[in-house]
Amino acid sequence: MGMQQNALATVKSPYRKFFLGTDASDASFTNPIPTTTQPSTGFVAVPIGANFASVMLYGENSNGDLINYRFWTSRKTTSVVGTTLWVPRMLCEVACTLSAITGIAAAEVVNTEFFVDTISKTTSPWPAFIEVWSPENDTIAEMVFDCRGVDMLGLTADLNTGATLANGLVAFF
Repeated sequence: MGMQQNALATVKSPYRKFFLGTDASDASFTNPIPTTTQPSTGFVAVPIGANFASVMLYGENSNGDLINYRFWTSRKTTSVVGTTLWVPRMLCEVACTLSAITGIAAAEVVNTEFFVDTISKTTSPWPAFIEVWSPENDTIAEMVFDCRGVDMLGLTADLNTGATLANGLVAFF
């Protein structure tokens, strides 16, 4: 009798924006609060089977501008009365510097938007596994999050010095 082989399957998704349509333009953080509706603005659903999220951040204005980002999870709970409650938890806050690397006209990140090359984790209240690759020198920085069974991953921004818009790309694997 032959052996049955079991293989682990990992989902893989292309990069997509956290904020669809309009980038974040907040002068200070707007923290999400518990809600009975699924979060949408700045949140993306974590696909079933995804173990990690890869994130590349970007903003608009010019090289050297500063943006602070906060990453959030939101988990769905269901009570005995049947009401769904989405509960947000902050994963971390990072301070970022825009690089000289821009997107491409008519692409997902356009030629007036600059990728982040410097990421400094400033706060991390959640005991999450977060890897930060911050090469500086005009090389695109990246963060990888352990999804830990969360339903949604979210992003808020605080436009610091000079930046006029903020967003990020996320892919799951």
